[in-house]
Amino acid sequence: MSQPVFQFEGHEGEKFAFVNRDEMFYNSSLLFIEYDDIIKSIPFTVLSYISQCPEIISKICDMSLIEGYGIEALYEFYIHRKFPNIFREFLLDEYKDISDEKLYTLYFNFFDSAYDEILSNTFELNFVNVLRTAINKNPRMFKKCIIWTPVYHDIYKNDIDNLFGSSVIYKAGNLTDVLKDESKDATYIFSDITHINDINNMNRVSMASFVIPKEYDYNFKNNEPKVDIAKLSSEHSMKFDYFYAIAD
Repeated sequence: MSQPVFQFEGHEGEKFAFVNRDEMFYNSSLLFIEYDDIIKSIPFTVLSYISQCPEIISKICDMSLIEGYGIEALYEFYIHRKFPNIFREFLLDEYKDISDEKLYTLYFNFFDSAYDEILSNTFELNFVNVLRTAINKNPRMFKKCIIWTPVYHDIYKNDIDNLFGSSVIYKAGNLTDVLKDESKDATYIFSDITHINDINNMNRVSMASFVIPKEYDYNFKNNEPKVDIAKLSSEHSMKFDYFYAIAD
């Protein structure tokens, strides 16, 4: 096939060429998804167990804030909490400075004692069906899909394997370490908007896409997103959008 030429006024006869890409769409080399509050909200299931028996963590957390809450009120609290890690809302003063990584050990105590029950009582969120559809009907939509958690646990790996099989890779750990060898041509589905700052610190924002759930108050301060999206967009060519993570 001969090389095409422009017929636009002022550029008649100039030659141009299409650039071949292995993927059908931009930002499709990597689809990177945060598990909690995007795939399932396991922390909410843990919170519902604790609300029935708050004394089990009374040495670390004061759960009186949600005392007497029914399931609907509890979920309303969960959606509007200030911090992604549910335990940070309730920590006693002497534990306020504990890291999120260490707070995960509290989750793991529940995971290890009620593994199957927690998974069976945690419902799928909207993005599960979106991802299933992409896997089953549009396999060329993305080249690689990773679902990520900050800390590894079998409960995540087994759930991801059961939901999506070998089409999805589970990775856990520090975000920088997890992404260091991955393509920058990526779409990120983060539940926690502040991870966009981490991506920016890795020089991975340019030409990337970001999608954030609209419901969770921990992504906002005074009704404004905790990340200055306008500033980032003025400095980089990037895409940003919200979606609804929770089924109506």
